Amino acid sequence: MVSDLFTRLGDESQRAQAPLAERMRPKCLEDVVGQDRVLGRDGILGRLVERRKPVSLILAGPPGSGKTTIAELLAAAFGLAFRSVDATNSGIAELRAVFEEARRRWVDEQRGTLLFIDEIHRFGKAQQDALLPQVERGILHLVGATTEPVGGAVSPALRSRCRIVRLETVSSNALHLLLNRALETELATGAAVLAGVRESALEAIILAAGGDARRALSILELVVTTAAVGSSIDGDSVRALLAEASLPRSALELSELRSAWIKSMRGGDADAAVYWMERLLRADEDPLFLTRRLLIFMSEDVGLADARGLPLAHAADETVRRVGLPEGRYALAHTTIYAAVTAKSRSVPDALARIDEAVERQPHDAVPPEIHVHGAGIGIQLPRRAHGWPGDGARPVIYEPSFAGEEGRMRERMRSRGGGGA
Repeated sequence: MVSDLFTRLGDESQRAQAPLAERMRPKCLEDVVGQDRVLGRDGILGRLVERRKPVSLILAGPPGSGKTTIAELLAAAFGLAFRSVDATNSGIAELRAVFEEARRRWVDEQRGTLLFIDEIHRFGKAQQDALLPQVERGILHLVGATTEPVGGAVSPALRSRCRIVRLETVSSNALHLLLNRALETELATGAAVLAGVRESALEAIILAAGGDARRALSILELVVTTAAVGSSIDGDSVRALLAEASLPRSALELSELRSAWIKSMRGGDADAAVYWMERLLRADEDPLFLTRRLLIFMSEDVGLADARGLPLAHAADETVRRVGLPEGRYALAHTTIYAAVTAKSRSVPDALARIDEAVERQPHDAVPPEIHVHGAGIGIQLPRRAHGWPGDGARPVIYEPSFAGEEGRMRERMRSRGGGGA
């Protein structure tokens, strides 16, 4: 009894010394903010929990979106033991130890295990292949987390055995809710010695956090615990404190420089885009981050308005990898300027947003006979517009070409043969 008391007091003392982000970690899935789309009653994770149906998952999302927290809460909701492995410093030996532990637990307790692998994109093919038989047996349920595009981060074999769940950057409204919750609970004592935390202070914290819940809570804790007694905290005081505290570039300065660079390209300002590109390089940004963003930008923002953009970004990525800096600056500047001045269209991401809804609505429709693999020879004689959409119902409009650049001409071709674009 006495031992239990000291253990409990020790745990409470340790918790009091933990960072605010750790103290604010949700105790149940309902407390997670910013991921209602997947955690709500109609979301994929919400439905799995309601039906108590654990499956292996890949959680793909930006830093601070709640991947680790969601994995822990899913284990609790399903009654599974939770084990965690960091892919940055683990190998097959560590995985085999977890596999054996999970096997013994299943034999002795008839209880499954949820294995959470953070940064799963850092695992090589051999490590990912080692997971396959364990996932298939169902004794071990995998939840992998990645900040990288899943297609390049996870092997096709492992992807085929997991559900891909994409988490969103935490919205400003969700961060606002989280910060107020922290002020009312975990920071109530510290906030009480202040004249007040004004709305402009919360807005400044949210802007600096860049959609990262962990970063937002860390900044709030810094603000409240370093402010003078009786002072009032506003947006200016938050910005001054952040500058004085000299947060790591990856936490504040780099996020602002990245945003300025990308928005300058979107806005068509080549001079500003190259300026912010150079500022990023002088702030020790990884040049491969710039090439990755250029690859994304060419599909997401330029798209089919200029189909030459994506190959150009691939060439820049290859050039930087082969020659490095400083010579790689030429390829980065070349591609940045091109991205800024060329025509732009967001028809591709818009089409993907619409197709997500369409696939959810028609997940099992058969392939139409006109394009079926057993329709021998029919592919050669297809009419100008093949009927490839599944089902007999009205087909939604998925791809709507813009009027910009090459896509404008594509729009006219599609309209002339009755393929949309009107």
